[in-house]
Amino acid sequence: MSVWCLGSSTVPTGKLFAIGFISTGGGMLFGYDMGIVSGAIDQLQSHFNLTCTQQEMVVSFLLLGAFLGSLIGGCFIDRFGRKISIIFASLLFSIGAVILAASQTYVALLLGRLVLGFAMALSAVSECVYVSEVSPANIRGQLVSLNEFGITVGILFSYFIGLAFANNTAGWRYMFGLSGIGGILVLVTMLFLPKSPRFLILCNKRLEAKNALASLRRYSNISTCTDEFLTIEKNLPPTNSSCISVSQCSKRLIFPIVVGAGLTVFQQSTGEPNILFYASTILKQLGFEGDTAADLGSIALGVSKVVATVFCLLFIDRWGRKKFLLAGCITIALCVFGITIIASTSKISGQNLCISTNVSILNATEIFSDNQQSTKWISLTLLVLVVAAYSCSFGPVTWVILGEIFPTHLRGRLFALVTSLNWATNLVISSTFLEFAKAGNGLAGPFAASTVFGLLSLLFVYFVIPETKGRSLEEVQLLMNKGIHTYVKSKCCCCNTQSEPLLPLVNSDA
Repeated sequence: MSVWCLGSSTVPTGKLFAIGFISTGGGMLFGYDMGIVSGAIDQLQSHFNLTCTQQEMVVSFLLLGAFLGSLIGGCFIDRFGRKISIIFASLLFSIGAVILAASQTYVALLLGRLVLGFAMALSAVSECVYVSEVSPANIRGQLVSLNEFGITVGILFSYFIGLAFANNTAGWRYMFGLSGIGGILVLVTMLFLPKSPRFLILCNKRLEAKNALASLRRYSNISTCTDEFLTIEKNLPPTNSSCISVSQCSKRLIFPIVVGAGLTVFQQSTGEPNILFYASTILKQLGFEGDTAADLGSIALGVSKVVATVFCLLFIDRWGRKKFLLAGCITIALCVFGITIIASTSKISGQNLCISTNVSILNATEIFSDNQQSTKWISLTLLVLVVAAYSCSFGPVTWVILGEIFPTHLRGRLFALVTSLNWATNLVISSTFLEFAKAGNGLAGPFAASTVFGLLSLLFVYFVIPETKGRSLEEVQLLMNKGIHTYVKSKCCCCNTQSEPLLPLVNSDA
């Protein structure tokens, strides 16, 4: 069997491929179900005669389901384990897809979106936690980032599917139904992978945990396996994880919770998620005529997202998490500010944002054909840069850091807790985007708010986010235990972004 060499241990290629597929495949389902609504929303509006508010609800019920999934999913993951959670989430993906594809009423449509949202949240948390816990430290960032890569591929694929069925009045049924196939594939793959060794140790299943760890590695000698196992074991509490309550958290958890909560809130406040949800609507407002032109513009956004994510994936374990975040914050803030200027100086009205007719299209075309034809291409370029910057920063890096900063016995619940803030923020922003734009007479209002959040996120990342590159999960915990006050104080004293509290680095993390 071929293997990947990692210092004193190696990872079997078959296991590495399976872990990578779980991370990527789950991400693809996540991204596809997020992005497909952009191509389906006009057909849904025509078929169900949806009002502006109802269209927002179709988008938002996915996020509502995800919010509920985050609240419930954390306890589920820590109670039943990472593997069972991934299998259950994959099953829910398929069930949600069937409900949506067969929907005959508006209520059924909302129910299907709610189920898919729950599946998305549960899979996002369980997959990132699982991959973080079974991966070696020196490639953990890359393997977890594969989840974001899968999300970007899923979004791009959804745009192609949207384009393919754009002229089919029942195309939305095929768009929604296709994700059911992916759910089955992830479920089957997960059956062939072991449970997380760390979770098994928490359940006092030492022998099964050691066997699981051994199956995930190829060691040069048996003592190496024992050393790694003992290193993991001594940093975990001896009791079963189900007996440990979040209420027992000490002040040592303040730092990781602040880091996680801040990242997830700023991730959604940048404006990038709205660009994906309402891509076709935004592009039509910026002068791209008809469904096909808008869908082609959406594909450009999807391609940029994939390319940028691949770039981050290749270098995140070499350059570090924080550098990518800082560069992303600066780029996003500048680009959304540029879009704000363009939107505020154009004469496009926001009153026709929710209408699936040629009214808004003709309005935009008439305005841009006079003297601003080039601005729509500048706008598209800026949108592409926002999406690319996000995909090099908040997109993958947030999930990598969330999988690293929490203690193992509470990782599922705390990961889910801060992720619920992510979905709650996304829910509020996405469910009010169209009304906000209408009230402000265009897109300038929402993008101006994103500019402010972009600048605030830059300050947060610089002063609060630590660098976790190359550290084992146990070493990251020691860093978190030092407390937020100590870390922020060191940054306020003009320390270099790389001058994190130093700990001896090891390559024994699983």
